[in-house]
Amino acid sequence: MNDLFDLSVSNDSLQAYLKIKENTSVSTDSLSDIVIQDYLKEKGISFGIKGETIKKMVENQASWYIENLVAEGIAPFKGKDGYLKHERSESTENRSGNEELNLRNVITIPSVSSGQLIAKVIQPSKAREGVNVYGKALFASDGKPYKLRLGKNTVEKEGSIYSTIDGQISFSGNKVNVLPVYEVSGDLDMKTGNINFIGTVIVRGDVPPGYTIQAGGDIKIYGMVEGADLFAGGSIYISGGIAGSNRGKIVTSGNLTASYINQGHVQAGHNIEVTTTILHSYCQAQRQISCQKGTIIGGICSAGSSITAKDFGNELHTKTEVHIGVNQQAFEKEKFLTEQLVHVQEENAKLQLLAKKLAEKYKSTGSLSTQEVTLLKRQKVTEAKINKQELEIFEELQEIQRVIGELEKSYILVNGSIKPNVHIICGKYKRIINQAHKAVKIQLINKEIKIGSV
Repeated sequence: MNDLFDLSVSNDSLQAYLKIKENTSVSTDSLSDIVIQDYLKEKGISFGIKGETIKKMVENQASWYIENLVAEGIAPFKGKDGYLKHERSESTENRSGNEELNLRNVITIPSVSSGQLIAKVIQPSKAREGVNVYGKALFASDGKPYKLRLGKNTVEKEGSIYSTIDGQISFSGNKVNVLPVYEVSGDLDMKTGNINFIGTVIVRGDVPPGYTIQAGGDIKIYGMVEGADLFAGGSIYISGGIAGSNRGKIVTSGNLTASYINQGHVQAGHNIEVTTTILHSYCQAQRQISCQKGTIIGGICSAGSSITAKDFGNELHTKTEVHIGVNQQAFEKEKFLTEQLVHVQEENAKLQLLAKKLAEKYKSTGSLSTQEVTLLKRQKVTEAKINKQELEIFEELQEIQRVIGELEKSYILVNGSIKPNVHIICGKYKRIINQAHKAVKIQLINKEIKIGSV
């Protein structure tokens, strides 16, 4: 019977198909369920055999010469990673259709009360083992647990995170903070002075030139920022835009959102989102710069993953630099963190050697001096601190290396047009646009900056 059948098995060995070879004469008496099942057994097919399908195949001559699914395995299932489920998140207020295009009253920073549930840690799921048609077990890995880092004014109980104060939520990476708020009812002026606050700062007016706001959480400005310095551990929201006049600096560990940026200096740990235009400014984002409905003209814009705008450059061919991918700062930080990690590991090795010597002395003599006991206690405390520091440096280094490894995934998206004299820089590669292009995507492909249609 070996010459009677054609057996095909899928590449993953999860399906087996059977048919009678073409131009082969078969009598109904010579074909039976047992004959087919014996053939499959001979070929090593032992799991997921579909008896009903085989029976129908025997009974229906029309199916003899077409592939019939006679055995099917069970695919393995990889466990899902654990994650943090936010119980409260940022929301967007309603806007009327007649409202001018700006960010006024759009963003609401989330707030919680003392004792309120903020988030829950969802545990990873277990993998499900599979089996192929040959009866061989197929394995998959379990999901990874979520690495939660509790921040300020939070407490964890049985996988749920609660606030211990009335304040504002700030999610930063795997860390959850609840920070209090400082609010200014109008413009910053001499009565208010500069602000240096651990939590979130809200200014319901303008920030004039020369003023400084430092916030451990978010900064939200309902007016304009004119040549001032803003530094935020969270995100920065500016409804009226930034008129920098080449003065001041705005730096945020999170996102920067503004209606426009004119002659500003902006750095964001995550994204820069601008509603209208970016003019003659220095803008640096670790992830994305988005100016989808506006234009980027002049200055330098640098982003780790993507830059999107309606138009780049202008008819006057103003020089405009656009950097995507990893900038030099990332390489410098990788080098610094690597050196730090080596230093910490050397310190850790010294501490472990000290502990080993003291343990050997105690084993041989049965006692330690008072000074040596004190030294051993200090060693244990210091070693715990060093281990924590080593883990934090290692995780930060992994994140930087991940960013460096994604250079070819970065891109520039032009929704409208890109004009001549726009300089595209991707890592060490550069291309100057010498003619206008419309609706294109620009990215590094095989070590060459290429322009393709969207």
